[in-house]
Amino acid sequence: MNPYIAVVKEENDGGYYLFFPDMPNCTVYGKDLNESIRKAYSVLNTHINMYVSVKGKEPPKASTYSEIHLRYPCDILQLVPVDPLKDTTPVKKTLSIPAWLDNIGKRYSLSPSKILKEAMIAKLRNQSDLTEREKMELFTEI
Repeated sequence: MNPYIAVVKEENDGGYYLFFPDMPNCTVYGKDLNESIRKAYSVLNTHINMYVSVKGKEPPKASTYSEIHLRYPCDILQLVPVDPLKDTTPVKKTLSIPAWLDNIGKRYSLSPSKILKEAMIAKLRNQSDLTEREKMELFTEI
């Protein structure tokens, strides 16, 4: 599948906003360009998978550079690869933690799912026998 082109806009706070002209409602914001591009990869692939698995349709065709018209001269075009094999569908897992820990976590609005995901990614990134595909998935995930 061809990569999609994101339009990148630098914001006044130094962060970057990206959107995909070919993919409605597919936008991201990051505090720097690298974070924005990593997020764009993840969000784009989630949208692609939703088109296929939920809507049962092919995603919109990716435009070429010549087909994208920028509104402002300071906008940047960024190619974002598509990996339709990476299934980003959330999987429900049941976990048990002590009630006291859950209570404190709620007080600080901590998400056990987000913490588990971040911890698993951090732990897996240190494995020495990762395949190239696993490395790509782990190191492009936010």
